[in-house]
Amino acid sequence: MYVLSSPIFIVDHLGLSSTQFAYLFIPTVSGMIFGSYLSKKAAGNLSHKKTIQIAYIWMGLIATLNLLFCSFFEMNLFINIGFVAFYNVGMSLAMPVLSIAALDRFEKIRGTASSAQAFIQMLLSTVSAGLVVPFLWFSPLGLSLGMFTYFILSILVISQTKSLR
Repeated sequence: MYVLSSPIFIVDHLGLSSTQFAYLFIPTVSGMIFGSYLSKKAAGNLSHKKTIQIAYIWMGLIATLNLLFCSFFEMNLFINIGFVAFYNVGMSLAMPVLSIAALDRFEKIRGTASSAQAFIQMLLSTVSAGLVVPFLWFSPLGLSLGMFTYFILSILVISQTKSLR
């Protein structure tokens, strides 16, 4: 949501200039790096199910706090960007496990499944960028609603994954 709407979020909502995109992207990428580090540490020490539970509890907490903050408080550069960065920690913790679970469903055609997985991710990103995000970038509240909605949708999707039940 936030990366796809970054020109509006950074310039219009945060009041930064077009040369200050690093204010969003450095914390966002840092959150992803830290989540990947945690995923590495969790591998072999936690079950896939436990890793996903931790990641989703974290993402749910952050998405909920983001929604509440955007509903009741004024924009705050560090807090609003912090929610995005902290959400990415959970997302990056979950992604390797989710990718493996998806590929495990197609053991004999993992290469094809991996290509299909990448295609679907790009397709969903494209649809989000072109059709969803423009309806939500009217305010930080709209973006937080989008984050929360995608979080709920992802729970519904992974709840259908047998290996993670």
